[in-house]
Amino acid sequence: MRTIMCASARTHTHKALLFVMHVARLWYIINSDLD
Repeated sequence: MRTIMCASARTHTHKALLFVMHVARLWYIINSDLD
């Protein structure tokens, strides 16, 4: 049970990291377009 929780938490953190990177990339593109 603990192993499953740990694995799901790791997957959730990985997805959150990917989402943050995606938003940061979009923000970077938008900012560079404004220049």
